[in-house]
Amino acid sequence: GARGSEKDAVKALGQENVNYVLSGVWWSAQLGSKPGPSQDFVKAFKAKYGGREPEWFQALGYESARALFTAIQQAGKVDREAVREKLAATKMPSLLPGGTLELKAEFGQQAQNTFVVQQNQPDGTSPIIYPKDVASAPGVGAKDIILAVIARIGIGGAQGYVIEYAGSAVRALSMEGRMTICNMSIE
Repeated sequence: GARGSEKDAVKALGQENVNYVLSGVWWSAQLGSKPGPSQDFVKAFKAKYGGREPEWFQALGYESARALFTAIQQAGKVDREAVREKLAATKMPSLLPGGTLELKAEFGQQAQNTFVVQQNQPDGTSPIIYPKDVASAPGVGAKDIILAVIARIGIGGAQGYVIEYAGSAVRALSMEGRMTICNMSIE
């Protein structure tokens, strides 16, 4: 989930079954670890709400209101067409990944910022693994997956058996990553 391993999912499925699951969200409070609009927003939100960390939907609501108020200020009035014109020309520093909010006509005046991809870890954290410029940890790859399987079943644990790899972590791998798992399984 967007907040890492959801407590209900961990309870129902067990921690080992939610490890390494990927989630894509518009924004994460982890983006506030670096100076800029995200950090300013996280600090202000925590100050206002007793240290509680903001969620992605609160950040997007804030960003939407900020863009609207900026357009109203630039228009100098609350005239619908004047504000709409300023919104269409919006290009401002943003708390979203990519650091800029633009509402380009070619995208129907919609923001086109990259999702933040997080990966659940066995310790219950969910670090950002993509985009690379804001990643707080590397993602788990094919070699990590197969080495964890080998550590669990031992080097002879699959001898005489067929293994089928499935799940979100495997689905997220490239073909090269999947072939790495196959090749290392045989070895």
